[in-house]
Amino acid sequence: MELSLFFAKAIGVCFLILSISLIIAKSTYQLMIKDLINHPATLVLGGIINLVIGTLIVVSHNVWRADWTVLITVIGWFILIRGIIWTTFPGILLPILPKISDSYKPVYISSIVIFLLAITLCYFGFR
Repeated sequence: MELSLFFAKAIGVCFLILSISLIIAKSTYQLMIKDLINHPATLVLGGIINLVIGTLIVVSHNVWRADWTVLITVIGWFILIRGIIWTTFPGILLPILPKISDSYKPVYISSIVIFLLAITLCYFGFR
């Protein structure tokens, strides 16, 4: 349970900061997404970082209980799978990036989902 609390606090705070920065600097994030098209190596590097973080979470916290701790496991698996996709199939993502960067909708949806996860994890981690 201590590991669950640690991950809830760490991921919760990181997600809270990320969601707020997505809302405040949405145009900057859109420019960064467009920039990935011209620099696919950055996408692969991000995938490697996701691989490492996702693997660490999944290996240390692969808990499938019917309570809030499963959120950490699901987030870990999501990060790991995203890392696998980004490193293995960057060519598939490159044509999708312009569609994402042309609209604020994906940024808003992402920021809301990340914010809700952050609030949930912070609640359970710090209560």
